[in-house]
Amino acid sequence: DASEDTSDIEEDIKEDKSMRRSNAVIWVLSSIFAIIILVIASIFLIIPMITKIPDVKVPNVAGMSVIDAENVLKDAGFEVNVNIEKEQSEVEKGKVIRTEPQEGRSIKKGSLITIYESLGKEVYTVEDYTGANYIEIQTILETMYHLKVKIEKKDVDMSKEYDEQEIVDQSVEPGVQLAEGDEITLYIPNIVDGYPNMVEEGWTVEDVQNFCNQYNITLTIEYQETSQYTPGMIISQSRAPKTPIVSGSTFKIVVATEPASVTNPGGDPSREEADTEEDTTSEEDDSQTS
Repeated sequence: DASEDTSDIEEDIKEDKSMRRSNAVIWVLSSIFAIIILVIASIFLIIPMITKIPDVKVPNVAGMSVIDAENVLKDAGFEVNVNIEKEQSEVEKGKVIRTEPQEGRSIKKGSLITIYESLGKEVYTVEDYTGANYIEIQTILETMYHLKVKIEKKDVDMSKEYDEQEIVDQSVEPGVQLAEGDEITLYIPNIVDGYPNMVEEGWTVEDVQNFCNQYNITLTIEYQETSQYTPGMIISQSRAPKTPIVSGSTFKIVVATEPASVTNPGGDPSREEADTEEDTTSEEDDSQTS
């Protein structure tokens, strides 16, 4: 019996040691697991908070020189793209137009910033356009070089032949440089297809004389006394409006002139005759009395 008690005690001791070892293993594993949890938490929570890159607003460097703009951006904590973009702009040549990302945006410190440098306004050298079609030249200057083009008519030597769309002169001399938005005027011949309506348009005798000289027309002027028109006004013309103009032809106008004398302006003709009869009667009576 004593031997059996001894073996029971030894088995209890062995079980106790085994249980202690199991508990120790569980504790160690639990500790390791807890450490792993802490490490993971540090990776996802603590470390990002410590190493977080702050957001910084992009400063406004527009109008600065490229060098000054680079220094300002670098001082703000940004990287500057070594490849500078260049564009035509109203901004002075060599100055910064803008940045990408643009000023005022909040981005990560250390981000790459691209600078856009101005090439200034696009300059175009004016050519000699005389003889060219004004529609073609106007289209090129407006669409390609963004110039403001005006078209005006100009009197020309009618002894020469011109196309109605032909450029005969220009407001800007060849060789002059223009920038976007500048203005140029192209002149085309002032060709009249037919006689104008000189009566309704209120032409003067001088206007008609100049017209006839321009088209080599022989002018005849007839003056008509009338109180119905203002003196100097053209009453009629020998060729109807829009009649084709033929060089070397003749042309006649009738011009109003003031009547030589007006006996009773605006009066009653019957009264005028009565006054005349009274004067005659009076003269007869005087002669009989004498």
